[in-house]
Amino acid sequence: MKKISMFLICFVLIFILASVNTFAIIGYSSSLTFNEVNDIKEMVSKTLKVDTYSTEVINGINEKNKYVLVEGLEKGYLIYNRKLKDYVEYAEDSSSPYRGITDKKIYVAPTYYYRIDNNNMISVNNEMIIPMEGIKSLKSLEKDIDTNYKVTLNEASTMSGNDLPTQAEVPCKYYFEKLSNNMGSQTLAGPEGCCGFVAITTILSYFDSYLNDTIIPEEYDEEVILKDGVDSIVDYYNPPGITYEFQYLLMDFAMDNGIIHGNYGITIKEAKNIMTEYIINERGLEALVFQCNNLSEIKEAIVIDNPVLIGIQGRDTDLSADWISHAVVGYAYDEIGIIANFLDGGYTPAAHINKFTLLGGVFVHFYMPHVHTTNYHKRDGDKCMKGICLRDEFVSQHENCFYSDMDLISHRISCADCGYQAVELHRYKRIDTDYYVCEYCHYVSDCGFLNRVNDKMS
Repeated sequence: MKKISMFLICFVLIFILASVNTFAIIGYSSSLTFNEVNDIKEMVSKTLKVDTYSTEVINGINEKNKYVLVEGLEKGYLIYNRKLKDYVEYAEDSSSPYRGITDKKIYVAPTYYYRIDNNNMISVNNEMIIPMEGIKSLKSLEKDIDTNYKVTLNEASTMSGNDLPTQAEVPCKYYFEKLSNNMGSQTLAGPEGCCGFVAITTILSYFDSYLNDTIIPEEYDEEVILKDGVDSIVDYYNPPGITYEFQYLLMDFAMDNGIIHGNYGITIKEAKNIMTEYIINERGLEALVFQCNNLSEIKEAIVIDNPVLIGIQGRDTDLSADWISHAVVGYAYDEIGIIANFLDGGYTPAAHINKFTLLGGVFVHFYMPHVHTTNYHKRDGDKCMKGICLRDEFVSQHENCFYSDMDLISHRISCADCGYQAVELHRYKRIDTDYYVCEYCHYVSDCGFLNRVNDKMS
């Protein structure tokens, strides 16, 4: 059954210009905001009750990109007003009136469905070309509808700048505050810089440790072992991250897929395209990528727990005398402004960017379940490493650990449960006047081993 807004009924009855029939192209519109995606997901679950659907941004007759056409894979459709932030029409059992149409679409009101072909406005219902007088009447109809809805951008905003909290931060912000070594390199591709790729890989490494350990392939994880005396990952000076190989992989991916051409310095739009193509299309992860066009949208992304790749330009003499055009990762804000890691090897992990010009931002929102991650490790005597989850410091203990390749200096630890392997230096303890033993693998050496170690390492 088709349902429409009562406001629309009152005005549509005045005009008789068309009838009905036809559908749109499958694909998720990349121009939707995070809030629009969530609004639509909630409305679809309540009205269409379908799991698989596509979205397409379509025009009104007076305004471009005014509506979102949502279509179920087999049946059902919904038309969402982006200013009103609500649906104006839906049908649970009927096909979309635009089904099968690839032309530019125009929506005015229920039963008023049109397409553009060779600069002609054609009724979807009866394929009649609409004359100029008819177009004027349709424009008048849309204005009357908007007037009665009293739709303005300010009234429809679900979270204006004034509604945002005065300060916010992503969960486990200390990940970014302490991140220094385990990240990509800004000069990995040469002097032109590739800070945008460093920012993308840093954001992905955060989610790989915070949300789900499958976001970055395991062979590119740079895991860390907490040193003795560090009981909490909050206190650890350098979180886990990625290897240079992962940054190389992402740069090659962007080049091979035609997103960039010959230069690794990327724009905000290119960053969004790279994240979309790699995260969603290449890896098939459950996520959506969004672009931020102003300070309020960047803050809103942080409020909903997403670090943001932010493009900045300008100079802050408190940080450096240099003028820069740079990508940073914003992860918190306060009364002063956005706080970001400048991705410079730990020199500037927590600085305000309010003195720079903002070029926009990009963030990814994952719809994946949390799975305890083990990118942090801590030794537990002669047992296997404890895997510690960034999100809640959940500790996983593996027992099936063994040592091999022991020599005077080191041993290899291997875990049959998690596949963890590492070559480590022995940790010798003197057991009597003649012998030393490694506390972990129990390798035994006589008291002359110190001289032999020095000879071997020199």
